[in-house]
Amino acid sequence: MKRLFYYTDTCMLLSKEEKELEKISRCLDIFEENKDSLHIVWGLYSNTKKNLSDLNPGVAKSFEKLLEDFCERGLGEIVEDDDLKGVLMTCDAYYGDINELLYYAKKEHIPAMIANVDL
Repeated sequence: MKRLFYYTDTCMLLSKEEKELEKISRCLDIFEENKDSLHIVWGLYSNTKKNLSDLNPGVAKSFEKLLEDFCERGLGEIVEDDDLKGVLMTCDAYYGDINELLYYAKKEHIPAMIANVDL
C-alpha cells in the first residue's frame, strides 16, 4: 500500500472558500475509490484549525466536517504537526496545494502533483 501525503493550505481555504471545500470533498471520493491501494496522510500544521476558526468560522466548520468524513471513511490518518516535512519524508508521493513542502519533495525525489481548485 502506498502512502500519499495530502496537504490543504489555509490560504487556499480562506481565499477560494466553497470551491476549495468542494475540491477537498471530490478528493475524498477519489481517495475512497482507491483506499485498497492508498493510505492517505493528511498533513495539517498545528495552527490550521485555529487560524480557520479565527478568520472564517463558516469555512472552519465545513472543513471540520470534511475531516470527520475522512476519518469516518477510514481513508488514512490526519497528522497535525509543525514538522510536516518529517511526515512527508515517510510518504511515497505528495498531492495538494502549493507550499514549501513541494520543494522538499522535489529535493528527495518524491513524486508530487499540485491540486488545482479550478479543474
